[in-house]
Amino acid sequence: MNPAPVSPLQQRRTLLIAGSALLVLVATAVVQGLWTDRWGGRRDLEQALARLEQMPSAAGAWSGKSEEFEPEQVDQAKRVGIAGLKRQRFARSPGGPSVSAILMGGRFGPLSVHTPDICYGSAGYVVLGKPARVELKCDDGSEAVFWTARFHKPNSPETPAMRIFWGWNAGEGWQAPDKPRWTFRMKPVLYKLYAAREMASLDEGPEGDGLAFLRAWLPELNKVLFPK
Repeated sequence: MNPAPVSPLQQRRTLLIAGSALLVLVATAVVQGLWTDRWGGRRDLEQALARLEQMPSAAGAWSGKSEEFEPEQVDQAKRVGIAGLKRQRFARSPGGPSVSAILMGGRFGPLSVHTPDICYGSAGYVVLGKPARVELKCDDGSEAVFWTARFHKPNSPETPAMRIFWGWNAGEGWQAPDKPRWTFRMKPVLYKLYAAREMASLDEGPEGDGLAFLRAWLPELNKVLFPK
């Protein structure tokens, strides 16, 4: 028995379905390739990571000392796509209040999705209230916007609560967008910064050593990351 002939309409429908499926596969591959840096150039990333290693250790009255990450922390960061990270602790006087600064660099995909509630959450910290934006004018007159929130350890009440500031920079200033993954899409390199300080009381607002540090230090950091 000969198969029934296929009508031209059926042929067009079959071709349309096949074409649509192919487009979906191609689009998925493109998105996945961009997300995983399958086709990304290495030179811009290598340059960005070299600048990250030059993270400034002084700004105004603030001086910092490097704090090494544990090897497993570095490995975990690389597994989630964070290509480079560096940490320093800053203070204006020995033994005085300090601010911990963590600078990360890499491609836009991984850097845009991991926020402190995830990173610090793995260490037992929980966010108190909703994150809020803070706008600040730095000592050199430049402006920046960061998210900030309070974090505490409910299962470890003796551990001081923390005020954390975080933001991203792809070369157009420090920003705190609602959807960083969308805002920084297709950017070749992205930096993310955490600045954390201990809180004496949960009632403390965002003003204090954290913002004072950022106002003084961000201009020095920008000179290193985005030289003119």
